[in-house]
Amino acid sequence: ARLLVSRSVMSKPHTRGSFWAHNKATSAHAKAASPHGGMADDKDDASSLRLLNGGDVEAQRLLSPGGGLKATESNGALTALGGASSEKHHHQPQSTTAKAGVLYTVGVFAFYIVAGPSTIFLNSYLLNEVHFPYAATLSLLGVAMSCVVAWLLIAVGVVPSKQIEQVTPKFYLLRVVPIGLSLAFTLAFGNAVYLYLSVAFIQILKAFSPVILVCLLFATRLEKPRSLLSASIAVIVSGVVTATRGELNATPRGILVMLASESFEAVKVVNMQILLTTNKYDAWESLAVFGPAAIAGLVAVAYVTEDLAAARDVVLAHPGLFFAASLGGLAVNLATSLYIKATSALTLRVTSLGRNVGIVLVSAAIFPDSTITSLEFLGYLLSLVGCLIYQHARTHVDETIASLWGKLKLRWARTSQLLLRTPAREHHAPEVVVSTASSSSSSSSS
Repeated sequence: ARLLVSRSVMSKPHTRGSFWAHNKATSAHAKAASPHGGMADDKDDASSLRLLNGGDVEAQRLLSPGGGLKATESNGALTALGGASSEKHHHQPQSTTAKAGVLYTVGVFAFYIVAGPSTIFLNSYLLNEVHFPYAATLSLLGVAMSCVVAWLLIAVGVVPSKQIEQVTPKFYLLRVVPIGLSLAFTLAFGNAVYLYLSVAFIQILKAFSPVILVCLLFATRLEKPRSLLSASIAVIVSGVVTATRGELNATPRGILVMLASESFEAVKVVNMQILLTTNKYDAWESLAVFGPAAIAGLVAVAYVTEDLAAARDVVLAHPGLFFAASLGGLAVNLATSLYIKATSALTLRVTSLGRNVGIVLVSAAIFPDSTITSLEFLGYLLSLVGCLIYQHARTHVDETIASLWGKLKLRWARTSQLLLRTPAREHHAPEVVVSTASSSSSSSSS
């Protein structure tokens, strides 16, 4: 009855005073007729609140399913559910989402840290312990698996294919094929080097790749020489040369193979930088576009330089290991793509440096041929400092040696002040406590 009266009142023009007077009279009449003896009825309060905000809700929605009072404004400005419970339920999904985001980032970070080193150790084991000296065939397994998965994701609509649809035969021949062939030779030489050098020393030599890249960028005029960038290259070269002099098992052939892998990697990066000025590819789109060209290059290298019949026999003798190796290539590509999306490209580069340090230390503890001398480790640390300066120079184009040195001096001065202040505070802390206690005791005695 009150609901019908309220709707009839809302259908007529009323002032705020006459509306409240009529609603108060209706509530008083209902309380008088209430079997609770004049006690306040929740439905009266809900009806008043609903009418105040101009709402026209159904009678059964005045009470929530859990028994709590609920009043809802039609425009969504007012929602009350059992007092403060609405606010509690409103903030709970936000905190849950934040926790889920943190857990997702940590999981992707762990996946990225584990995927690369696991694939490196497995490939080294297959090449040396399983006696599978067919680097191009081993690289072909990983690239083929990644390319097949990329095309499946595009076929089901998970990965966009707008950029792939715009690829013409001329564009593919002039732009895509050089990148695919560079990728093929990078992977082939990168796996072949494990036949000649230790895992630890290979990771140390990877610090030299920015030197080749910057020289190629200077030659193609894609990068202008700058003082800080040139200084970082000089530091990296000094560190790698020092580490090479300290390596016990270095061979000229192994170093040449490693330099060939890094050179093709630099060619691939430069061509990708030229291509990405006009085309933007997702990580999986890149695999779908450049993968077939890389597969063709690896098949050609394997056909010319390797015994495919002997390679087939070894693969059939250890199918589980080689299937894991093909999944390792897929895992590396997936981990890199997810980590870039979860963080940034700069975070990826810094994390990659730290991961390489871990690979060096773990391989030195596991493999007998990966013994690191003190001179080699000192050179590696110097090359890491050069890589950090290189990353800073690439992200801060206007930075110079003088400005960077000034920032480092300022930070060192602030750090020194903080370190000098901390013991003084700890020394005077007991005196403050004693004086406070004595003053409190004197006041209590008085």
